[in-house]
Amino acid sequence: MKYDIIIKQRLSCARERAGISQRILGLKMGLEPSGASIRINRYENGKRTPAFTLVRDMAKVLNVPVSFFYEPDNTIARIIMAVGDMDEEKRLSLLLQIEKEGGGQGANLT
Repeated sequence: MKYDIIIKQRLSCARERAGISQRILGLKMGLEPSGASIRINRYENGKRTPAFTLVRDMAKVLNVPVSFFYEPDNTIARIIMAVGDMDEEKRLSLLLQIEKEGGGQGANLT
């Protein structure tokens, strides 16, 4: 699956979940008022693919992890969203449980 297709699908989903319009998303990202709605519409329709820095800004405004926009597997994308909604303590607890169930350890990124 191409990432531009994934990004457009995930963007629409995250924006609708946040309950904001394309225009409001663009404005909150700091886009020019005259073109905010048009730019977001182009990303959602797949006519343009946003650079990583724009995806990062979208994620911040929409309160979702950046990785959500790039994950091709829908189940994993849902997990990313669910984990992103948890506080740090719950995330660590879940990670320990997953590592225990999976019989292995994830990468130590700290």
